[in-house]
Amino acid sequence: MELEKLRDEIDEADRIMIDEIMKRFNLAKEIAEFKRAHNLQIRNLEREKKVLENWKNKFHSLGFEDDAFIEKLFHLIVREAIKVEMNDGKDKNKTN
Repeated sequence: MELEKLRDEIDEADRIMIDEIMKRFNLAKEIAEFKRAHNLQIRNLEREKKVLENWKNKFHSLGFEDDAFIEKLFHLIVREAIKVEMNDGKDKNKTN
């Protein structure tokens, strides 16, 4: 493959990844609304632990074994999702 074709594929993978992260944040907003309506805590450490283990298992099944990277990526995304949940979905980092 040509370099430009490979770069186009990376661009498409990035677009899909961004779309899926935003989908995850939107779902986090919905979950936050449900939790507030039912007086549940925003954070569920057992759930987070289970999801992280699922991430590791999936990455490992695809041949990627760097647990430190997997954990950093997971915690980065979860931390931001918690911010989204805590702020009722208001993105305070957004500029006009």
